[in-house]
Amino acid sequence: MKKSLMFLLLSFVCLSVSAQGGKIRSGVIGGVSMDWYNDKTIAKEGKGFNVPDVKPAFHVGYQFQLELKHRLSVDAALLYGQKRGEIASVGYEVAPVKGYKSKFARNYIALNGVVNYNLIGGLKVGAGVEPTIHFKEDIMIGNRIKSAFDVPVVLKAAYAFKYFDLALMYKHGTCNVMKGVPYMKYGHTRDLQVSIFVPIFR
Repeated sequence: MKKSLMFLLLSFVCLSVSAQGGKIRSGVIGGVSMDWYNDKTIAKEGKGFNVPDVKPAFHVGYQFQLELKHRLSVDAALLYGQKRGEIASVGYEVAPVKGYKSKFARNYIALNGVVNYNLIGGLKVGAGVEPTIHFKEDIMIGNRIKSAFDVPVVLKAAYAFKYFDLALMYKHGTCNVMKGVPYMKYGHTRDLQVSIFVPIFR
């Protein structure tokens, strides 16, 4: 995990330094998200660990925005966030089990890199990746998930207002982040996120 964290931090520094040659804005970013998991056991066999009932989550961080030529720009953000949910079943029960509740939380640090294209006015669309480290994860009663590394694919639509940018992002996880979770053989994250970016330095 320490090596992965160092990789994210060094990558963020490199992006920041390389951006000095163009027009750049930087500032704080934050928002809310809803995430869910794609469980192969449930999808293909019709049984397995119950899909978590997700709760609204949050993320905060710092973002750089580099303007390029031909309507292109690059966003790079270092984020900290938490995903939250509640399990209402145990074992191979897909339906909720009466009286069973187990809340869980997943913390993460991520480096977000997106290439954008300016369609018209302040409207931009983009795509990229978000290397992510999940850590301090508790799920079910008395069970912990090992730290996991994921590289979600990111699709983004954003609109630049006068004092802030509003963005909608979809993140499609590519790695199994549920290793070691009882009754859940496979778990890829899916995330729908709304963010507000407020430039401080222009």
